[in-house]
Amino acid sequence: MELKSSLLHIPPTILYGPGCLQNLGEKIKPLGKKALVVTDEIMTKVGYLEKVTDILGKQGIAYEIYNKVN
Repeated sequence: MELKSSLLHIPPTILYGPGCLQNLGEKIKPLGKKALVVTDEIMTKVGYLEKVTDILGKQGIAYEIYNKVN
C-alpha cells in the first residue's frame, strides 16, 4: 500500500473577546459538520468547554476534544 502526501489548507478563523461565545453558533455553522476543540484543563474546569460543546451540539456539529494544552 502506497501512502500519498496531501496538503490541507485551513484559513484561520479566530473569534475572541467579550461575548464571543454568543456569536459562535452563527459563525461556526458554515465551516463544516465536525470540529476539533483544543483547550486546556482550566477552561474545562471553569465551564467554557461545556458552553462551547453545548453550542456545537445545538448546531448539529460533531466534535472531539483535546484539553491537554499547557
